[in-house]
Amino acid sequence: MSRYVAWDDGERLVVFGWDPPLGTFFAQEYDRTIPEDSDEDDLLWWLGYVPREIGTVERLVEVAAERGHSIPDAICQNLAADADQPWEPGPLQAKLGFLGKET
Repeated sequence: MSRYVAWDDGERLVVFGWDPPLGTFFAQEYDRTIPEDSDEDDLLWWLGYVPREIGTVERLVEVAAERGHSIPDAICQNLAADADQPWEPGPLQAKLGFLGKET
């Protein structure tokens, strides 16, 4: 799995990444003002947690824009390269149906 920080101003943290077992790109935003020892969840939103939900970098850019965020070109290039890396599910991942991206 890859994970790149696109924005961190001390109050909000926005990350983008590639999840090989789910075969999807993802985007997450966290509220950094919530103390670590709090019972409150600091995750504000998470897109790309369903298998094959966001299949291309272009679609990830679109959903990020819908949330008011842009993805730097360097991160887009890294994500595309990450998704092109070969990946084979382990026995448990295969049994659970985590088969990666469609080819």
